[in-house]
Amino acid sequence: MAFTDPQMAIVGPRFADVNSAQLEIGEVSYADQGRARVMGKNAGLVRIYADRQTCRVVGAEMFGPRAEHLVHCFAWITQVGLRAQEVLRLPFYHPVLEEGLRTALRDLSDKPSSTVARCGPSRRRSRSSAAHRRS
Repeated sequence: MAFTDPQMAIVGPRFADVNSAQLEIGEVSYADQGRARVMGKNAGLVRIYADRQTCRVVGAEMFGPRAEHLVHCFAWITQVGLRAQEVLRLPFYHPVLEEGLRTALRDLSDKPSSTVARCGPSRRRSRSSAAHRRS
């Protein structure tokens, strides 16, 4: 974590140090992210990478507003060993900068060529559809 403006952070191994053939990558620009635009700090990028075999998030690199909050979330995600789809089932509030993490995770999971997509749906199921399946 570097306290610069905008801030920079890396969780897990640096992307430059990993075998990118074993990873799926998702990213989001903060250029059009709502909360960042309101703050007047809509510059930056979040790049998330997950293992293609296990679908576990193994790292992230970010450059943007309030990255110290985002890196903290990703430290937990990688420490616990969550899969991208498991993180997407967690709540993301609106409007907050953390929504950019959700967008990058969806990018990672929803690419037509993504092997991470086979690990399950990226969209959270509605309560009504889950209740319907139990009956």
